[in-house]
Amino acid sequence: MPKLKRKRAEKIRPVSSANWDFWRDGVSWSFISVFLQNREEVRLRYVEGWRPKVMPDFLEWGTAFHYLLEHVYQKYDAPPSREAIAKIMARYVKKQKLQRPDFRYTPKMEEMLALCQITAYEYFRYYSRDFDGWWQATEQEFVHWYTYGDGRRVKIKGVRDGLHRDADRDLWVIDTKTRSRIDALKVVEEFRFNFQVMLYMYDYWKKEGECPAGGIINNVKRAEFRRTKADTSLKILMDRVGEKIRAQPQQYFNRPTHPIVESDLEEWYAQQLIPIMEEVRAWAEGRLPTFVNPVGLYVGYRRTDYFDAMADDDFSGLIRKPRTKRK
Repeated sequence: MPKLKRKRAEKIRPVSSANWDFWRDGVSWSFISVFLQNREEVRLRYVEGWRPKVMPDFLEWGTAFHYLLEHVYQKYDAPPSREAIAKIMARYVKKQKLQRPDFRYTPKMEEMLALCQITAYEYFRYYSRDFDGWWQATEQEFVHWYTYGDGRRVKIKGVRDGLHRDADRDLWVIDTKTRSRIDALKVVEEFRFNFQVMLYMYDYWKKEGECPAGGIINNVKRAEFRRTKADTSLKILMDRVGEKIRAQPQQYFNRPTHPIVESDLEEWYAQQLIPIMEEVRAWAEGRLPTFVNPVGLYVGYRRTDYFDAMADDDFSGLIRKPRTKRK
């Protein structure tokens, strides 16, 4: 592992730029997630505006799958055909080409998105009851205004994946996760510490006056099959993967639930949200230093996309977002 280059001690000053300012732009769950792992990566990503030249495959897969969910549930009242899903995916690709300089529609990307399509097709068939009004809402953008003790407010931005109201009229908040493997027990055990879902539920409770009955984690396993010699076309590959999914759908799709009560949300707010937001503010105002956290150099079994920049000042794998002047 390369040695981390030591930097000269600098005077701590407020962290802000044309790209990001705490009081102006606020934070998101993605921001907080990275902040808790590595403050230097937060500075590079949000303040300096650096992005990977190519989005990691697992993120591209998840982004595409969320796009399919949003557009299918909004426009269809029955599971769509493979052809219909392919058309939606084509619109996704066109949109990414126009909006993202890091998007490369290579043969590898085409194959990965084909696997995403067939997974989505089998998902909609497996959860055909969804089209009978199971989803009350999908992909809702929201802003939660967090208020500090001195009265200053900052926004926490997010997108709530969905809401479900059961036969007893109880409301459940849904968070969709695309994973390389599904460990349902781990998902349930970590639920009380799932910042994202707890924030979604807390925000809904405070705005609507109704405490959700709990959360539903909509787990989807990413189909990541290698193409074999027998797969002479993408259609043959998709047919083969579709058969695998249909044979054992529970290995690819499940929705564990976790009930909560108001006191659970109050405890989460006091023990997690307040300390985290206090620390983010202290850092943004220059009262906490920025440093490379060795533990945050790896995410799971892979290096963070900012590893080379943090370890060796090598930015060749990154591209910088142009700074924009703001009024």
